[in-house]
Amino acid sequence: MPYPLEIFIKFLLLIVSMVSIAHAEESSYFDRDFTGETIPQFRSHQIHNAQELDSQITKLLAAQKYTKETDRLILNRNLNQCEPSVRGSALIIAFSGTGSYQPRLAILMDQLCKSMGNAIKPDLRKNIHYRVNNKFYSENQHLTKKWSGLLAGPMNFLCNNPDILPYSYDWYSFPSEETELLDDPTKLSIKEFIKLPKEIKASFDAYPVGIQNAIQCTRKYFNHKNAVSGQTKLIVLSHSSGGRSAIKYLEQLKNLHNPLTGNKIIKADLVFTIDPVREAHEAIAEALSQMAANPIKKAYNFLPVIPDVKVHPIYVWSRHQKESLYKTSNTIQHVNFYQKADQLGLKTQPKFGIHGSPIHGADLNRDLTLKLGKDGHGAITYHADLLEQFKHELLNLY
Repeated sequence: MPYPLEIFIKFLLLIVSMVSIAHAEESSYFDRDFTGETIPQFRSHQIHNAQELDSQITKLLAAQKYTKETDRLILNRNLNQCEPSVRGSALIIAFSGTGSYQPRLAILMDQLCKSMGNAIKPDLRKNIHYRVNNKFYSENQHLTKKWSGLLAGPMNFLCNNPDILPYSYDWYSFPSEETELLDDPTKLSIKEFIKLPKEIKASFDAYPVGIQNAIQCTRKYFNHKNAVSGQTKLIVLSHSSGGRSAIKYLEQLKNLHNPLTGNKIIKADLVFTIDPVREAHEAIAEALSQMAANPIKKAYNFLPVIPDVKVHPIYVWSRHQKESLYKTSNTIQHVNFYQKADQLGLKTQPKFGIHGSPIHGADLNRDLTLKLGKDGHGAITYHADLLEQFKHELLNLY
């Protein structure tokens, strides 16, 4: 029979063990990456200059897994852990615009912000997206440079406002375009353009892999033990062609059962779309049809006597598209920002402007055309008015 002192010691050890486990779960938000591995702890180390920050980014890059995988859709599945980092975490599903998705970048930026947080001086953290982006591509020069409006805008904002939500958040990014030919528009040739109609036909009614991955991620997240009813929120973000992908994702989401509430469907607490356009291949086809017509118009204008025909700039048009860009029945709050000032589009050749569209039935449609210039399609993602509304919507979630 054990002595009372021995029982007391065992009880004390049990308490210490329980406290340690609880502390480990609480700190997992800061020290686990998206594959469940531990990442370096830097919170006690203050980052005072760009050189120190670059050094820590390099360390996180070295710790990334699956870097030899070249298929971005497989890499997407491998890197996204899809588990709440702490109890009650919010799930952010983000659909990038055409040609802007790099699976490792969002993860790198999220890890940096979570592992270091307020250790980074505010002036360095203000535009941390650009520092992460530049360092990533300087160390991965074999990769095509891509710029993500969602990382430059909403994610950069969250990094600078880590306490905006009462619970942690977990950000998972997905590609939007349905045809792999549009993964890198800078490499498109005439020969590849000829292939585009066939790929468009094959993907028109398909269930794109990017959306499949997002649905699988959502299912895994809401079935995790750390998902908590009333606290675990679903936030859907998108930019450009990601807007149509977000709608398709939400429609597919209606087939999922929510174990937290017993409801048939999982509802999106907040959908925040930025400058949405319909499917990327349809938007590009729209611009190409204008390009084909303009030389004819210009030739027509050389004819004598006949009145001139106006040759308009080439744009992806802004218009109501209630059959493709709309608030879904499983969305609680849908906020949309768009613009009609852009002239640069993807900043690739052939050049055409991209004008976003309103969302049919949205709780808020805000047109920022008068506040933006010819780079409006990208600049809208980090415009002060948009980020202020984003902050307002996040605060209203709880």
